[in-house]
Amino acid sequence: MSRIDRISVVIATALGVVTGIGATIGVVAASGADGGGVPPNPMPPVASTDVPNNYAGRAVEPHGPALRSKEAIARVSGGAGMQGVHVERSADGVLEIHVKAGSRDQGLGLHATWIATLAQGALAELERTSQPLLSDVLGEVETVLDLPTGPYNEGGGHGFVASGQVFAAQADQRTDQRIRDDLAAAAAKFDLDVVSTEVLRPLGPAPHIVLRLRRLPDDLGWTIDDLRRALDPEPSAYEGLSLEIRSPDGTPLIAGTSSNRLGMGGLWFAPGEDERFHAVHGHLLSQQ
Repeated sequence: MSRIDRISVVIATALGVVTGIGATIGVVAASGADGGGVPPNPMPPVASTDVPNNYAGRAVEPHGPALRSKEAIARVSGGAGMQGVHVERSADGVLEIHVKAGSRDQGLGLHATWIATLAQGALAELERTSQPLLSDVLGEVETVLDLPTGPYNEGGGHGFVASGQVFAAQADQRTDQRIRDDLAAAAAKFDLDVVSTEVLRPLGPAPHIVLRLRRLPDDLGWTIDDLRRALDPEPSAYEGLSLEIRSPDGTPLIAGTSSNRLGMGGLWFAPGEDERFHAVHGHLLSQQ
């Protein structure tokens, strides 16, 4: 494949993340030998095909920056946590977004794919002029995980999502510390301890939070979507959310992602943990 544009950036991958974006959402793959995942699916039908989803819940910006591809890639790669993506554009216009991942197991592949979708959404937003749908900007896009065993093509996709979404955390210029404090306060209500929080900034904030259960009952009394809505109440304040929950001894149990500029999400779980957390998987990750 002939390349006309080749830029390296780097993204460190970590364990997994969590789940749907509200009413309807496209799905990206996230399965491994040690657990389960959601198979790739196109965006399911929405109530009206005339009105694209706006997960930010605010008036959209009608015009984009219209940056050239190299400028857009350089800006996205310079965002916090966005060091490690490798972007290639072929002569026929296919955009390949490469992310390094040590494995596809225990949510590692899911997390890497989430980072790629964040990059895809940010690149499209920076390159757009006045296209009403973000999917009209970049054309065909593929996510490639660069594994120790070689590249693995996860495919690509997008939801039916409006361009120019303005997320509250970016508009309000929320600091990383403010975001960490908000997430920790929400998690504490579920009897969860924060292991780590990283705030990625492809454009606006997209937090990745790892949580640990203090105990592991059969009935938690809440669902994974209850937790997700507490961490990022709708309309979403963040460009994306990556959530992982571990057992009291640190074993990864469930992880999921949402990428709000694309309307994409993914889910990974250890065997049987989808039932404990009442995780909805298949064509929809979350449905209200």
